[in-house]
Amino acid sequence: MNTDVVQDQLESPTISPINVKLKRLPHLTDYLPNLRTHTSPLQHNTFYHHECFYISLSDVILRQIVLDFSGNFPSSTPHLAYHHAGPSKEILFDTKQVRVAIVTCGGLCPGLNTVIRELVVGLWELYGVREIFGVKAGYRRSFGFQTVVEMAQQAISAAHVEAESAPNGIGLVKLMGRNTGHITLDATLSSCDVDWCLIPENDFYLEGKGGLFEFLDLCLKENGHAVIVVAEGAGQDIIPRPDSQTQDG
Repeated sequence: MNTDVVQDQLESPTISPINVKLKRLPHLTDYLPNLRTHTSPLQHNTFYHHECFYISLSDVILRQIVLDFSGNFPSSTPHLAYHHAGPSKEILFDTKQVRVAIVTCGGLCPGLNTVIRELVVGLWELYGVREIFGVKAGYRRSFGFQTVVEMAQQAISAAHVEAESAPNGIGLVKLMGRNTGHITLDATLSSCDVDWCLIPENDFYLEGKGGLFEFLDLCLKENGHAVIVVAEGAGQDIIPRPDSQTQDG
């Protein structure tokens, strides 16, 4: 066997730097700008206080993690990246004053119990949190609820296909739910194709910063399409009404 060929195959190829655009996500300081930073309690733990353990602002995750560098790679095209999640040396909470609620939905299972245990042990032993609450959430389901959700998923999938087939396509799916958005919410959580879910329980607005139109514009620029799922009772407060209805309340 030719050792020179083997050595060449083991050598790492030279890859030119790529153009990365950092996608900024909402942060707690956007809403509470005067929060004071605190040193992480992990600094006092001999297993975690070394520098390589903490995440820095330069640690990012590429949105598209598989890239083809063969041929003429378009380095001028920016690739979206996000800040890497993980432990930071400075945190925004005084852990002695923190209250934690762990919310679970569904029945008991070994995996869920293990996750809850690790959360409690980590919060108590590593971060010094002394107030930890457990909450089991859920709601009643009517007969045929699962069937309705499954049918709604099919409609969402079809809307996604239609939206992708046209430039700047928008798929809009309206589901039943004049007073509650349970069906709409479950169908959205069960699908990977929904960009925006509108339900009666949560108010929203159309124009201005943080509005639906701004989000749609960003979504279309990044993905070229968007899918919105809306319960029929969502946004009743922004629908124009005749003067007679307004006077009657």
